[in-house]
Amino acid sequence: MKLFSILTILGITSATTWADEKPPADALPLSKVIEMIENKGYTPVVEVNFDDGKWEIEAYKDANKRELHVNAKSGEIEADKAED
Repeated sequence: MKLFSILTILGITSATTWADEKPPADALPLSKVIEMIENKGYTPVVEVNFDDGKWEIEAYKDANKRELHVNAKSGEIEADKAED
């Protein structure tokens, strides 16, 4: 599982578009957030941005592309909507 997460994060790094905003000092590591998302069935993760104090993550669940808004400190999914 750890190797898969590392490979996933490496793939995300190349697909990530970073905004000027930076996560807060007490935010969970991105690797932990991705692991939490994957454990909830969202895989593969295809794009990650940090904006307006939240992680914006695009990932697939049940073959449907989803856009997630994730709390940077808790890793809690605050919004989950269909992505076109």
